[in-house]
Amino acid sequence: MVMVFYVSVETQDKMGPVGVIHVDAHCDVNEHMNNCAIAHGTVFRRALEDGCLDAKRVVQIGLRGSGHSVEDYAWPISQVFLVK
Repeated sequence: MVMVFYVSVETQDKMGPVGVIHVDAHCDVNEHMNNCAIAHGTVFRRALEDGCLDAKRVVQIGLRGSGHSVEDYAWPISQVFLVK
């Protein structure tokens, strides 16, 4: 997932914020993971905060939970991600 962040940073300079279809069991939107701000479980939060993603064009499919935080679903929905 950290690769997604790198790709979105690179494309942001050329195209502006991008949309993403994210198929995964986990949201990957934690504030921190194991005291790290950039980790495989934080990539979509960091990409949105850095202006790499257009939240209205982010779709997360197949989520089943993470065990890291109850907020995992609330945060992406509050950012206007489409969570299915």
